Amino acid sequence: TNMCQQQSWDNLDKLKKSMPEVVVISLILKCDFKTHQQRIEHRGRTNKDHLNLGGEELGDVMHKYDFIQNLRRPDLRVVNANGSPDHVFEQVTRVLEEELGVELRRRV
Repeated sequence: TNMCQQQSWDNLDKLKKSMPEVVVISLILKCDFKTHQQRIEHRGRTNKDHLNLGGEELGDVMHKYDFIQNLRRPDLRVVNANGSPDHVFEQVTRVLEEELGVELRRRV
């Protein structure tokens, strides 16, 4: 979901309070701006179903990038997403295993 606005995080906090039995793992994939830009452009060129939901101009989406870059929460897990998709997947899997206390099946 779009977690690039405070209201989304406030709603998540309300959910966690109203349903304490639900496990919520706050995880952000963070990478430098150039990497974001390259991946978005690649998706736009290679995935016919990819839609630019953020706007047509860079300025239309910069506030999202800035929000995530500056987000600080005690429950937030951050994964460095500058590496290859496989490397990022492995890092996310490790975080989920730590948080859930289980071993997850690895990609083959």
